[in-house]
Amino acid sequence: MSLEVIESAIPVVYARLTGDATVSGMVAARVFPVFAPTGTALPLIVTQINGVDRDQSLTGPVGRPTMTVAVTLYATTYNEVRKLARAVRRALDGFTGTVAGATVQRTTMTSESDGFEPPGDGETMPSAYTVSQAYELRIVETI
Repeated sequence: MSLEVIESAIPVVYARLTGDATVSGMVAARVFPVFAPTGTALPLIVTQINGVDRDQSLTGPVGRPTMTVAVTLYATTYNEVRKLARAVRRALDGFTGTVAGATVQRTTMTSESDGFEPPGDGETMPSAYTVSQAYELRIVETI
C-alpha cells in the first residue's frame, strides 16, 4: 500500500510501522488508514487522525500542526496484541526526523487501553483482542 497524503501523520505512521522489523514481522503490511478490509488476516493495525490543532500567529497559521492519531491493534490472543502494542510503541513513541516526505518534530504517546471485539451478526471477521493507542505528532507543513 502506498500512501501519498502530503504533510499528514498517517503516511508517517505507516512508514514507521511497516519499516520497523519487529512490527512488520508481526503484521507484514497489514497497516490500514481508517478501516481494514473485511476478511483481512489478524494481526493488523488501523490508524486514523482524530484531531488537528493548528497554532496561529498574528499573521496566520504557523505551519506546525499537532495531529492526534489513533492506532488500533487487533490480534487473536491477548499476548499477541500486547507484544504488538509494545513493538508499535517502540517504533513511534519519541520519534523525530523526516519520513514519508514529512518532517516530524515530535511524537508522543498519550494513552493506551485494552479491549475486545466480538464478531457482529453476520460478520466474517473473527473476534479480536485490541489495544488502542493515541499519539500526538507535530509535523512541519509547507504553508
